[in-house]
Amino acid sequence: IEAIKSLRSNYRYGTQAEALLIMLFTGQRKTRVLHMNISEINLTTKEWYVPGNEKKREVTHPFNDEAWKIIESRFPLAEKQGGFLFTWRGKPLNDCRKTLLMACQQCGVTNLTIHDLRRSLGTWMLSSGASIESVAKTLGNSVEVAQEVYAHILNSRGRQDTAAAIAAMKKGEV
Repeated sequence: IEAIKSLRSNYRYGTQAEALLIMLFTGQRKTRVLHMNISEINLTTKEWYVPGNEKKREVTHPFNDEAWKIIESRFPLAEKQGGFLFTWRGKPLNDCRKTLLMACQQCGVTNLTIHDLRRSLGTWMLSSGASIESVAKTLGNSVEVAQEVYAHILNSRGRQDTAAAIAAMKKGEV
């Protein structure tokens, strides 16, 4: 996160860095973020209506504080750029892999893809105690798909949960 944030002040990579942060903070797909339009954002509820299509489900995504700061700061420029929040030379961005690669090099990380940012949010949500239903809804997946993708986390979570239950049993807590 810090490596991506450090690129925000770079003229050439700043917009891409902010788009990457939105991908990480919302778990939404690259194409959806890069084509995000202010018409899809409810300023009152701080939610993003992500339209669906034949392959992807529609999602109403509430912005967390980190994501909202970025979105809010991009509104003045977006109003001048046809409503698109992430543009380069007046057109919506179509990629940001080079910026991700630069951030990864700063950290010594290899083999990280843009889609891994989406998986990272799901993994961290589950590791932090979120339900599989919450992860599925946030990412726009079915519960079945989320269970399949995050089975390894759910298994380790199950070990943690049962260990906590056994510790509570031994103390006589309910």
